[in-house]
Amino acid sequence: MSAPDALLLISTQCPYCPAMLSALADLVKRGAIGRLEAVNLNVHPEVGQTLGVRTVPWLRLGRIELAGMRSRRAAGSLCRQRHAARAAAAPG
Repeated sequence: MSAPDALLLISTQCPYCPAMLSALADLVKRGAIGRLEAVNLNVHPEVGQTLGVRTVPWLRLGRIELAGMRSRRAAGSLCRQRHAARAAAAPG
């Protein structure tokens, strides 16, 4: 079962974005997230506009989208729940 990929949208003014980025980077190191793409909306505002994002940090983890700060524990829990759901849905 593969780990989910993550897309994180941040801004330079966001006080919570560095902690969220750090927590997700740790999950990549542990293999709980397969790939992490971080986009700074100050540099690439078109990404946020295309996705309809109105607040940061904004996270897409697999098919799940979350806006606002999440703790490292909460992000890890989402990865584990997604992994368990995929395993349960797998044939045979």
